[in-house]
Amino acid sequence: MAHLTATCRTTDPATSRQAATLAESTGKAASHRNMLLNAILATPGATSGELASQVGILPHEAQKRLPELCKACSITRGLPRKCSVCGTQQATYWPAKPKPAPKWDAEWTTKPKQSSLF
Repeated sequence: MAHLTATCRTTDPATSRQAATLAESTGKAASHRNMLLNAILATPGATSGELASQVGILPHEAQKRLPELCKACSITRGLPRKCSVCGTQQATYWPAKPKPAPKWDAEWTTKPKQSSLF
């Protein structure tokens, strides 16, 4: 997974920035991201409330970490549905589709391509 850091809005009070810094420095944010990513891989299409319940963290903690995973392209946000834990409409989260491997150009290994300029 790419290096991620806990985020807060520029309009948030200084206490939010301090909390984000503390969450990163203690490893709590990274631990939560890892648990959430594993939960999404195990149960694709879960809501933030369901994921929080599954991994044993508070819903607002999951709601902070999930956008960070989306930004890192580890997961994607899907259509909302009723959460079985909270009873409210919430976005669903899915594993990101892997990028296809580059195709091997067998011709490239046998001879260089000729330029049309000569």
